[in-house]
Amino acid sequence: TDLSLLFWYTPIAYTTLTIAGQLLYRYRKRRLGRRGRVSRIIFQIPTVGNVETCNTIIETIKSYDLPVPLETWVVIDEKNLKEGMDFKCDRLIVVPNDFETRCMFKSRSLEYARLLRIRMVEAGLLEKDYLVIQSDDDSTPSREFIMEALEVDADVMIGTITPRPIGHLFPDYER
Repeated sequence: TDLSLLFWYTPIAYTTLTIAGQLLYRYRKRRLGRRGRVSRIIFQIPTVGNVETCNTIIETIKSYDLPVPLETWVVIDEKNLKEGMDFKCDRLIVVPNDFETRCMFKSRSLEYARLLRIRMVEAGLLEKDYLVIQSDDDSTPSREFIMEALEVDADVMIGTITPRPIGHLFPDYER
């Protein structure tokens, strides 16, 4: 009978935790404040060459009705770019083989894109008040997540990743 009471009270505990989580979320969101004006969203995907997946993610993101202009970037190392790859992005960033940084793998590509954005701002080709949303080539942020990113004054936001169920192992998401 003691065990049966546990099962009866479990929904009450879950409901209480859910309410507490929502209250804490709203308190923290209000405490962080509001983001200033955003001129555009740069949605960037570093990839090793997953063309079909990147194009699906880009198509999904472009279908969102967002209040600011959206620009999609795919960032790929030169050694991974093969002839015939057709990314449906606004800007394809190819990281040259001779680009040197202490970063490795996809973080190397992200560093190259970051430095490129700095040069673009300095040259007047990009406004200073842009927002970068970076996704991996196997996850898609929801419209709600992007709308929240436009509101909250935070430098880094982390959303929940929902892995694709086919062809991937869980440890791949723990690298």
